[in-house]
Amino acid sequence: RFGYGAEVDCKRAGLTKPATFDFLCACRHIWGRGKSGKYRLLRKTSPKKFRLRVKEITQWARQNRHQPEGMFVDSVRRKLRGHYQYYGVSDNWHGISRYYSLVLNAIWKWRNRRSQKRTFTLEKFKAFLARNPLPKPRITVNLYATVNGNLKSRMP
Repeated sequence: RFGYGAEVDCKRAGLTKPATFDFLCACRHIWGRGKSGKYRLLRKTSPKKFRLRVKEITQWARQNRHQPEGMFVDSVRRKLRGHYQYYGVSDNWHGISRYYSLVLNAIWKWRNRRSQKRTFTLEKFKAFLARNPLPKPRITVNLYATVNGNLKSRMP
């Protein structure tokens, strides 16, 4: 069961938490508690899609590590912005911030493997990021926006 009363049904059935399901937008829909402690629908990145996106960006960084710095960073910016716009829905802050940190790890790893030496130290990587700032993760779609003080869901 999914929705109101799901917690009680789960306790009766001996389960620990209500069911989840993945739907169109690659989001996992979870019946869980919000910040206020009340149950509501939460949306997070599907673990399957998250692994796929991380693998794609890692492969891309590996194949394009020899590009000039400007071209490389412009492409990474576009990829991050697109990811934030697609997955940046309410309740998914953890997913997009985790993606950001894994992208940084992939960039550092593959830009460091352009030669036999480990010349791209952490200090140089921080200087690289200072020269070429990447967009920080942010929620782009508030599914629970208020209109004239009333809570209006943007989902149909």
